[in-house]
Amino acid sequence: MSVPCLLHPSKAIEIPDELESFFHVLIYNSLRFLVHNFSRVNVHAFFLEYFDGSERGDRGETCGSKKHASIQSAKLAYQNLELVFGDKNHPMNLLVRDLLLLFQARLEVYKWDTMPASPATAPMLPPVLEGLPAGGVVPDMHKFLRRGVPAPIEEDDDDDSTPMPSDGPDDATRGKAEKLKTHAHVQKLIAKYLEKSWPEHDRVGEDLMKDYDPYQRVSKKQRFFSHDGIPQGTSDELDAPL
Repeated sequence: MSVPCLLHPSKAIEIPDELESFFHVLIYNSLRFLVHNFSRVNVHAFFLEYFDGSERGDRGETCGSKKHASIQSAKLAYQNLELVFGDKNHPMNLLVRDLLLLFQARLEVYKWDTMPASPATAPMLPPVLEGLPAGGVVPDMHKFLRRGVPAPIEEDDDDDSTPMPSDGPDDATRGKAEKLKTHAHVQKLIAKYLEKSWPEHDRVGEDLMKDYDPYQRVSKKQRFFSHDGIPQGTSDELDAPL
């Protein structure tokens, strides 16, 4: 399922969600059967986090952090190793890159458009300076300060620490997200890269997900960490094939 649907399970399924779900199925099968730079161990670990992982929140089980971060960053990687099919010019890499950028834009727009409105805040008023003479004129500032009343703060024209207001996704980002409103653009992308020259021997001889058991890997990961989250072994032990 798409990241927005996993983050908000009651969300209605829309065309962008269908297209993102198709993308995840594409990655699922490509990792299993195409030549790439992930080892079998990396594939199993990536599957556990990306496809079988989840986070527990107020709404129950929601989107796993790996899938969420992958779409948000438009990058598929495991332990800082970015996924590459064949060589970098392989059409699959170009297709995955273009699709990730579309889903990244859509996620940014979705989050912004569904963000709860911030409650209105009353304007900040200056504190009342007790003992201030009529007219607001202080004849002797030193005596006034010694009475424990803070002096008015003068504005600094050179102060650039004020945060810039955020207007949400820019037009380019919204334009990318808009392309997912129908199937047409993704169909054109796929047709475009199918016309490229694909290597003849880019399929692995065996399903890289053979013998994968997410329940065993979850159990092993739970044993690897103590109850307070402190590792009780090495990363090699965690990533070792089961």
